[in-house]
Amino acid sequence: MWRLLLLLSAGLYVLAVLSPAIVPDSPAQNGEVSGFECLLFGPLSWTVNPIMAVAWSANFIYLALIVFTLSPLGQSIPTAAGLLPFLVGLTCLGIKKSVADLEGGSMADVHLASGAWLWLASLALMLPTVYLKRTRR
Repeated sequence: MWRLLLLLSAGLYVLAVLSPAIVPDSPAQNGEVSGFECLLFGPLSWTVNPIMAVAWSANFIYLALIVFTLSPLGQSIPTAAGLLPFLVGLTCLGIKKSVADLEGGSMADVHLASGAWLWLASLALMLPTVYLKRTRR
């Protein structure tokens, strides 16, 4: 069962990368950011919006949990560790502005789109995955 949840989590993660993650509040503004752009340029966002960089770091925790869950050490992972990527990822809820024009550096009011919610769902699925791996179900 834990393998199925892990596969579902990874599938949601891939969908999140392929979907728009941040969109402007006004359709007339530029500033839509895809999940792939968030993944690729997330480390650079600390200069514009530090909250994005904190949220982006959840990807490392997520990857480490996948590696440990698939390894023989998976049974020694504390169940609470499965919650950590989700808690760090929740910081993306604080994203309210994004760069709309790279040349002028103007900011646009934005909100989270489907990619961000799929990403959070994939991170949240790690808690039951780690729990089921620990209990061998």
